[in-house]
Amino acid sequence: MATLSGPRKHESEDSLPILASIRRFALVGSPNSGKSTLFNSLTGLRAKVANYPGVTVDRLEGIARLPSGEEIELIDLPGIYSSEALSVEEHVTMKVLRGEMPGCPPVDGIIFVADATSLARSLPLLGSFLKLGLPVVLALTMVDEIKARGGAVRPHRIQDVLGIPAVGIVGNKGIGIDDLKAILDSPEEIQPFRSSSSIPDEVHERFAWADDILGQIYRPPRTGTPLTDRADSILLHPVLGVIVFALVMTFFFQAIFAWAAPLQDFMEGLVGSIGQGISALVPDGLLQSILVDGIVAGVGSVVVFIPQIALLFILLTLMEQIGYMSRAVFLI
Repeated sequence: MATLSGPRKHESEDSLPILASIRRFALVGSPNSGKSTLFNSLTGLRAKVANYPGVTVDRLEGIARLPSGEEIELIDLPGIYSSEALSVEEHVTMKVLRGEMPGCPPVDGIIFVADATSLARSLPLLGSFLKLGLPVVLALTMVDEIKARGGAVRPHRIQDVLGIPAVGIVGNKGIGIDDLKAILDSPEEIQPFRSSSSIPDEVHERFAWADDILGQIYRPPRTGTPLTDRADSILLHPVLGVIVFALVMTFFFQAIFAWAAPLQDFMEGLVGSIGQGISALVPDGLLQSILVDGIVAGVGSVVVFIPQIALLFILLTLMEQIGYMSRAVFLI
């Protein structure tokens, strides 16, 4: 049988049969944890997108080649906040992990992707996956960021405490990818969690369990960088912050009305020229009135405000992206 060198094909989508012997691993984690970046690093972008049967939720599948030459299938599942599924995406993820999704063979293991800078939010979710009885590998992303911010996480200590393999990852730089592939290449290292009874079933108890684990493996990063801290000391100051807020709002509204004025004048002149052109071509009467006074004037009265509205959204987006909007809300 020929070796599968690309994304896995389903019988309904391709003439190639499903290879039952290939091991399947699901990438799971909360949204924005770095799953997709890790998936791309492992598969080299050899991936395809499809929908689960009867559900408009995408699945991303690809093939990763391990150091031994073995190929494994990776499935990038939708991001999930809790195993107590509420959204359609969370239901899909849990059904796939439990082997209950029609048309989707059971997975052989889980690669749990967790943002190292917010590990406290990920550990309770990890605990719920450990209780499924599947082999689990912990991939810690953003390890460079947590180090830069004065924090630390110890993957080897995680293995001692939880008994599951763990590796630090910087997906966009390829750091840790070879280590993760080496772990996946050694089935004896990836075994089902043996102490699932020690993980509480209740959510609030699982958070307490996670806090106890966290104290043994993790030093949290500072809340911000030195530059952020200096900016916050001014922007969130009860007096200086209000002054800055007043200046920013003055600039904001002045910019909207002053900077947009030339473009508004241009648009208004353009609408007027179009109306005059139509008046010159169409004789006086009902048709000219409809075209000039109805369509051109009506549309023009809206079009003339486009520069102002566009500038409004540009400035709002800018303030949101640099983090000032959340600080202004907190200040007020």
